[in-house]
Amino acid sequence: MGAKGATSSGDPNHGPTELNSTTDESHKPILTAWPSPVIPLGANVTLQCRSHLNFVKFKVLHKRGTAHTEYQDGFFSDFTMSSVTRAHTGTYKCSGYYSSRWSAYSEPLEIVVTGLFTKPSILAHPSFLVNSGRNVTLSCASEILFDKFILHKEENSQHSHRVGKRLETGNSWADFFMEPTLSVHAGTYRCYGSHSQYPYEWSKPSDPQELIITGIVFTLSVSF
Repeated sequence: MGAKGATSSGDPNHGPTELNSTTDESHKPILTAWPSPVIPLGANVTLQCRSHLNFVKFKVLHKRGTAHTEYQDGFFSDFTMSSVTRAHTGTYKCSGYYSSRWSAYSEPLEIVVTGLFTKPSILAHPSFLVNSGRNVTLSCASEILFDKFILHKEENSQHSHRVGKRLETGNSWADFFMEPTLSVHAGTYRCYGSHSQYPYEWSKPSDPQELIITGIVFTLSVSF
């Protein structure tokens, strides 16, 4: 995504980087990322700014203060970033121009780039095969001294974060507790390592591991 330095002018050709008297606080657009806001190093990601209003054009602002303005009339606009690097990480927000003023910015969207460090490993205690209702702990471990670990379940947009702990050997790890296990906990998990100083720069994902929950009782309700 090409970046233009934005100014504080109210001119539609130069969008303000911050809200001012010519900015409409209502009608916030929505900013999303496809295929995901968590992107492997070197992959492509498309940011889409959309609104219920027919904007004259849209603008995406990066946390570093650079802005890219798209001259497109409509209800949405796509901004594609190719071959992402750590420079693309961080928060983004977008705005739309209409009726001689900019809308309020969207809620911030966090873009994470993975693959910047060696992958950690993921273990389960007592096992990846566990009876429903029993406790299980998923542990992420690495030879790199990470101070944060992230656990992700496939087909889930949410990520769990834990502070990394240091072992005497210099390795690091973090535990994720599931107490008690339920059917919703079953699935495939991966973990990532990161440094709190650079929260949007993650390691490669660990090898996937499937958590299987046994002894789940399903009830069938039949009505006549």
